Amino acid sequence: MMREMFAWSLRVGGIWGIAVRVHWLFPVVALGLIIHAVYMKDVIPGTWVDVTMLMAITFISVFLHELGHCAGARLVDGDAQEMLL
Repeated sequence: MMREMFAWSLRVGGIWGIAVRVHWLFPVVALGLIIHAVYMKDVIPGTWVDVTMLMAITFISVFLHELGHCAGARLVDGDAQEMLL
């Protein structure tokens, strides 16, 4: 089943020999939320910038969380070859 999840993702790089992949839904949802903030009525101008920063912080948080899983796996002599965000 896990292989199917990786099939729906794009490789964006690697770190410490771990392939970093992003599922296609992550940027689609982030972009949708940003576009929604751009076209909302009666909001403070520039709200889309705040939403964009929130999406960036979310991405970084998920990346660090998954990196922790990989580090934990390697600490107990496990294997971590791919990371899916």
